[in-house]
Amino acid sequence: MQVTYIKRQCLMLEASLGRDKKKKKKKKKKKKKKKKKKKKKKKKKKKKKKKEERRTDKQCGAFMKS
Repeated sequence: MQVTYIKRQCLMLEASLGRDKKKKKKKKKKKKKKKKKKKKKKKKKKKKKKKEERRTDKQCGAFMKS
């Protein structure tokens, strides 16, 4: 009887630990996704600025040639 009781306790502990680990992993993944989205938005803004700068550079070049 004691052996089965100890086995049950071990299984319960493993199950509870497994649940805790899964919950923690899910929370971490959600946080990472949010951070990635913010970084992508910043990169897009930088690209737009570069395009605008290129346009102005081309216009200036056209004025210099004419």
